[in-house]
Amino acid sequence: MNRVLILMLLILGLGCWFLHGLMPDFATATLPQEREYVGESARQHLSLCNQSQLPKVMSDLWVYDGGNWNGTIYYVSFRCETLDDCWQAVRAFRSPEKTEFVERIETRFAVNKHGPSFYFKGYDPPAWDVSEAKDGFSHEHSQGGKYMDFWAIDHARLRVYFHHESGGFPNDSPDLRHLR
Repeated sequence: MNRVLILMLLILGLGCWFLHGLMPDFATATLPQEREYVGESARQHLSLCNQSQLPKVMSDLWVYDGGNWNGTIYYVSFRCETLDDCWQAVRAFRSPEKTEFVERIETRFAVNKHGPSFYFKGYDPPAWDVSEAKDGFSHEHSQGGKYMDFWAIDHARLRVYFHHESGGFPNDSPDLRHLR
């Protein structure tokens, strides 16, 4: 019996040591601002796209690169100079063909409408203002609740939005403002 107890404590201790090395400090890892990037630092966090296909001029660039070992939570938003540049940008983020977009900004999911503020009450990044877009184009694709992609172009403000989640995501309706 003592050997079993010692073995269990040893396994528990090794497991905790191993997880501590893999897991970030929970006190800072839950602050959404630490996963938010703007300007040039945001460019370094552009992923899930072909950067060589992005428009030469992009302003007000913002990236939220979150998630954990279980999945990805990734948002990108920026302004373009022309509508053609906006279409070029969504294509760089692996969008479907232009003909598959609807001529309005709509979504079935709160995580698209409200962005990271859906997960973090009190965190409301001004760069993710999809709910204020009145005129534009959007497309949303999800695979059985396992991953989801959302692309939108705000025609009036020439702003591009891209959101990707993997590892599962909440399927709450856009009417729900916050998860917590």
